[in-house]
Amino acid sequence: MKTVLHGEHLRLGARAIEFSGWDMPVHYPEGILAEHHQTRTQAALFDTCHMGEFLIEGPGAPAFLDGMITSGPSDLPLGRCRYGLMLNEKGGVVDDCIAYRRGPERYLLVVNAGTRIGDFAHLKSHLVPDVRLEDASDRTGKLDLQGPESLDALDRALGINARALPYFGFLERQDWIVSRTGYTGERGVELYLPVEQTVGVWRRLLEDAAVKPAGLGARDTLRTECGLSLYGHELAADVPVSACGVDRFLRSKAGFLGKKALERERAAGGPALKAAGLMSDSKSAPRAGEIVLLNGEPVGQITSGCLSPCLERGIALARLRAGLEGKIGLELAVDKGRRALPVRIAELPFYKQGTARAG
Repeated sequence: MKTVLHGEHLRLGARAIEFSGWDMPVHYPEGILAEHHQTRTQAALFDTCHMGEFLIEGPGAPAFLDGMITSGPSDLPLGRCRYGLMLNEKGGVVDDCIAYRRGPERYLLVVNAGTRIGDFAHLKSHLVPDVRLEDASDRTGKLDLQGPESLDALDRALGINARALPYFGFLERQDWIVSRTGYTGERGVELYLPVEQTVGVWRRLLEDAAVKPAGLGARDTLRTECGLSLYGHELAADVPVSACGVDRFLRSKAGFLGKKALERERAAGGPALKAAGLMSDSKSAPRAGEIVLLNGEPVGQITSGCLSPCLERGIALARLRAGLEGKIGLELAVDKGRRALPVRIAELPFYKQGTARAG
């Protein structure tokens, strides 16, 4: 599948890869490193039209979402959004998502591209009569403008002043939603707009001197530096959410799907594995799937890894034997086949200078 911006990516010389069934740009001619630093220092524009958008409305919508999402969206003020997780009955992660409260009985739910079809079926299978569920993905365009200069660039290019938006707040302008969220650790906005307007808005934003396009490669190194999870790596349906390092998003007091499984697990002593960050003292990077060793014995596995462009050393997210995750500085190794890469447990996020929460 191709997003509405596929022709723009080709025109800009992007290298494309298959991602969750979509033909997406991994980087443009300047490369991942340049796009990473562009996001950290100025502003970068990402095509995220492949993401899914569901409309959930009706008198029962708040209670329904409380039963389906771990972060309890029913107490969101109007104009605010919140990250959360959808679980299965065993406590595994169906998907991670963001819920936007647009009205007392109106929500927008944003989900991942690769899980969109399954997510819709999952929600529909638990739907109650006073809730309406609609997949609006095909008619919705989505752009992420990220970086310290993103809000100024947005105002210059489109005349939209989002500077007063709080972190995880949003505004609606006619048939647009502009939200102050992101997946990079930097100040930024996500734009939801009619799909037919997307190409024109993409071009207008790129006319600003502070903005350059960026692809999936930089998106991945940026989120890894900030210790942010990716579905299919840190999060998965067959991994208990308690092993994924997202406990702070299990805040709902409601009886959400999967909660009973987590309570049973807790009563039995908790998960066998826990999420942790690892860092090397060199530019050698751990990679997803590699085994983590303590004194030569396996104690975990890498879920994501890369060379950090900002820290200039290898970093990784991993699941380790429970009890190790909090031992900051503990020396471990990653099995690279012919050699072992020395690493140590590091505090998350790895990169702490992001502007996401700045005014």
